[in-house]
Amino acid sequence: MLNRVAIMGRITQKPELQTADNGAVYCSFCVAVSRDYINRETEEREADFVDVIVWRGLAEFVSNNFDKGDPIVVDGPLRTKMLTRKDGSKVKSTTILADKCYFGSVRRPAPVSGYDPDEDDADIPVEALEEAGVSIPEDQNF
Repeated sequence: MLNRVAIMGRITQKPELQTADNGAVYCSFCVAVSRDYINRETEEREADFVDVIVWRGLAEFVSNNFDKGDPIVVDGPLRTKMLTRKDGSKVKSTTILADKCYFGSVRRPAPVSGYDPDEDDADIPVEALEEAGVSIPEDQNF
């Protein structure tokens, strides 16, 4: 059998480290994953909210490197359990027990004076490249 999922979305709250009864650290958080379509009635893109738990070193990595709103890629098996509410009714809870988490996007460096990263690279002034510490091979015609 295969039990593996991967999602990419944005973290809905700052992941905080917690300690389990056995002393192991863990971190639980929620990831908002946008759907591929727009709701015709509201004209908005809907999202699913997926609970995630990470343990030990991965929990420390996520807690130290991610914040609310950051894009994240999560990979791991699903875990499902039945919970009993105060009124006695039962509800199913599904969580990703992630064993891999990645940055969902490349963090862009601060712009260099005279260089806009959204413009075509062919128009980058040589001076801006040199200011940024980019070495230009001598055989290049700039």
